[in-house]
This record gives sequence, structure tokens and C-alpha cells, in this order.
Amino acid sequence: AREQGTWTAFRHYAAPDALWPSPGWVNVQQSLDGVADPAQPIVWGPDAVWMSCDGSFAASTGQAALSDGRPSRFLTIWQRQGNGEYRWVLDQGFDSEGGDIAPDMIAGKTAECLRPEESGDRPRRDFSVRRGENWSSGVSNDATLRWESVLRPDCSREVSVSIAGREGMEEVFREVAPPPREGAACEA
Repeated sequence: AREQGTWTAFRHYAAPDALWPSPGWVNVQQSLDGVADPAQPIVWGPDAVWMSCDGSFAASTGQAALSDGRPSRFLTIWQRQGNGEYRWVLDQGFDSEGGDIAPDMIAGKTAECLRPEESGDRPRRDFSVRRGENWSSGVSNDATLRWESVLRPDCSREVSVSIAGREGMEEVFREVAPPPREGAACEA
């Protein structure tokens, strides 16, 4: 993104059906079609990553500096593709007080693997690449990573991420975004 441009990188690493709020849910590839990269790139770096037991999905979060310099926190949901690479299916930003964009350490945690009787009807090692889903909320193929985004009528948002732990599902991330500034269209 720093070398080739922010939107160039977003388009390259986004799945064909990736979503983000703008302020309602929109397809990233369509919304960035023909959009020029900003002169000043968005700069970001993860400080935490959570992975499903089977590796089908991951969530990352960290600090970012937007093109205008405002601090932000991002949450990105990544999906493992058929070739083993990851592409993101959901990206959201939230107001932030700021912080280190390139921390010395990145916290990481893999979900506990569920016993067959706990995973319900979901196959444990299903690496099929799902397409065409509303990625604002979802679950990994093995049901050990879940995310939920609530988009309210005023386009305020709340998102949470949970992973399977020894005692069941554990929330590892929660963030709230206020309604967009006045004048911004809300298409929930």
C-alpha cells in the first residue's frame, strides 16, 4: 500500500465479494472501481491476530493513520483461499486515540479445536472457499471463529469477534463506531 497505493493494495488483497461500511455495507471491488489512490497512503499495522482452529478464517486488528492523518483502529476478517493465500472479506475502521502502528510484538491466538459433537453439522477440516455471503457477520468453516457486525439505522456500527476457548466462545474484540458525520448518506 505504501509503495503501490492504498486502493491498489485494497483491491488486490480483497476477495471479489469483500465488504466494508461506506457507511452502509458495500462491495469493496465495486466501490473502488476506477478510484485513484490517495496522494498520502493510509498506513497501518496489526497488533493482534486471531485464527480459527482450521485456518479457514482469521481476524486482525491494529492502529492506522488515515490519509488525512486521523488515527483509526481497523478490524479485518481474512479468508483462506484455495491456493493457501488469504484475502480479506470484511474491513472496518473505528475512531481511535492513536497508538503504535508498528508494534514490536503482534499478539496472536489460535482458537481451540472443537470436538466433533461441539461443532454441530460443520465439517472440521472444510477448506472450501465460500463466496457470495454477507461478510458483515460470519463464522469460520469449523465454527471456532465468529464475528458479528450490527449496522443500526443511523449507520452507527458495533462489531465483535469471538474464538473458541476451553470454556466455550470467548469474546476477543469489540468496537463501536458512531453514526457518520452529518450529511453522509446512510444506506443500511
